[in-house]
Amino acid sequence: MNATTKFFSLSLLAILALLILPAAGSTAQEPDAKIGTTEKAEENDELEKNMKALKKGMRFLSRNLENPQAQEAVIQTLQSMQSSAIGAFSSGPRPFTEEGNKDPEKWNLGFRQRILDLTQVLLHLESAVFTKDSNQVKASWQKLRDLKKDGHSIYLEEDEDE
Repeated sequence: MNATTKFFSLSLLAILALLILPAAGSTAQEPDAKIGTTEKAEENDELEKNMKALKKGMRFLSRNLENPQAQEAVIQTLQSMQSSAIGAFSSGPRPFTEEGNKDPEKWNLGFRQRILDLTQVLLHLESAVFTKDSNQVKASWQKLRDLKKDGHSIYLEEDEDE
């Protein structure tokens, strides 16, 4: 290795060290609770974003589900809702009931099971819309509304102001 190559190699290592050390130092000094809080806040933001998308999709479906001219838009909405449901799968709400706080793993498992049920119903509804099976569309739509109501009764904390 000639002197120029050694110089550039050492310079590159020095630059990498200067970039890595401050970042490593700042994370090492942060308390674990703060890191966990940040991660939980990001999960809640992700959950909120996905739930808003699902709510928007439900509104669209309530107005357009039985409109034959809107079939393509309805299918796109259902697929988008499936993606939002899958996005919410790993970011469930924090437990707020006595039972949920006592067994948060069971709370989270129940949430994820309901999200999978929701995704399955959305898929069935998409299939019914695609095949133009109006009876199955109605049945799946009712099942979707029931799942929403059931899930919200368990996992949506009511504001005291309401």
